[in-house]
Amino acid sequence: LWLEVEPNLERMLTDADAALLIGDPALGLSEPRAVAGGLTLRTFDLAELWNGFTGLGFVFAMWMTRRDDCSIDFASARDEGLAHIDEIAANYSSQIGLSRDEMKKYLTENISYTIDESMQEGMELYFKLAAKHGLIEQCREIKFIST
Repeated sequence: LWLEVEPNLERMLTDADAALLIGDPALGLSEPRAVAGGLTLRTFDLAELWNGFTGLGFVFAMWMTRRDDCSIDFASARDEGLAHIDEIAANYSSQIGLSRDEMKKYLTENISYTIDESMQEGMELYFKLAAKHGLIEQCREIKFIST
């Protein structure tokens, strides 16, 4: 049974025996810790698990379009964000529960802002498996544009 609820770990685990947190809500959960009921929370890194099973890279998020051309300059948007890492870390650290330095380290050491060959192959395998198991209707060709 799959339930969609707010990314509040304590709330999620009152109704389920497992929870999936992605993105900002998951950033502060890297260490095992006790939760309600005296249970110990175990965390898994999806990219690490994927790489262990496939030997390939994992992509959590990517800007994509179905159009041949796009008016948005994604490379410039990325570069603008990278030029302001200090301000981004300062703005989000209190919301996420990480110190400014931890947030900056996460943004500069844990996120790749380009796609390498292993990540491309991993994404292609992911979509092939999704099609094979009926999660998507068909596997379309992915065209990667490096900038």
